[in-house]
Amino acid sequence: MTSNNKLSFDLLLYYDILKRVKFYEGMKAVTEGLEEKVKEALENGKLSCSRAFKIAEETGADVEEIGKVANRLDIKIIGCQLGCF
Repeated sequence: MTSNNKLSFDLLLYYDILKRVKFYEGMKAVTEGLEEKVKEALENGKLSCSRAFKIAEETGADVEEIGKVANRLDIKIIGCQLGCF
């Protein structure tokens, strides 16, 4: 590989890594925001299913993502009528 081609490849690789890091940082911020919303919505340390759906609607997140956040925080979702959680 010539010196110019190697430099071009290295720059492309660096650019790809930067994009991935920025994406990860953005997703981390979104997840932290969801965690705060979930914590704020707790009633006696538990999250109601209807509140989980409302958080999803308010934030534009998938209901599944709200469930993952609750699982990560060891929060039980109660009153689920649809079996989503």
